[in-house]
Amino acid sequence: MSLDLQGYSVNVCETCSSGLLKARAEHCDLILLDINLPDGDGFALCREIRLREANLPILMLTANVSEESAVRGIDCGADDYIRKPFGLLELSAKIRRMMDKRQSKQLTYGMLRVDCEKHVAWVGDCELALGKREFGILASLIARAGAVLTRQEILDAAGQDAEIYDRTIDSHLSHLRKKLKSAGANEQIVPIYGIGYRLALP
Repeated sequence: MSLDLQGYSVNVCETCSSGLLKARAEHCDLILLDINLPDGDGFALCREIRLREANLPILMLTANVSEESAVRGIDCGADDYIRKPFGLLELSAKIRRMMDKRQSKQLTYGMLRVDCEKHVAWVGDCELALGKREFGILASLIARAGAVLTRQEILDAAGQDAEIYDRTIDSHLSHLRKKLKSAGANEQIVPIYGIGYRLALP
């Protein structure tokens, strides 16, 4: 498709079920989601994806020109919508804007907030005292809140070499959990046996 020619790597799913499986199995930077799908509607799929990926940009495609349809998409967790028919320039502009927004300096999830430029994290209004590696891990977990990060991805976020420092990841996570709990955070870092960790609400 035309987005491939602009340098994007595009995966196409034609049903809700295949789209959900793809979203669960693979990391992606943005989802273009049609409302009308053969086995369901995009609104329900949007809600399901949003439960697992708090910060993943979702752009809904709709042929329905009603304001109610657009508002419903936003209420389901979409970040923006584009009405059919649309031009490639308009679509590309929206994608760029949403990607830039995702790479913005602040990330939030529930009570948690991090400022990646200032290197500061909060639980509500309570500022956390985090080391460099703890901050990197927390920011990475918030950016993909609800999704599972592998131990290698945690290592990358901490800026450590896997061969030397893998044994210290559990220590970093333990300290981070204690600091979040002490600050009153509801969010939890949940171990997924044999895979890695995810940030989730209890």
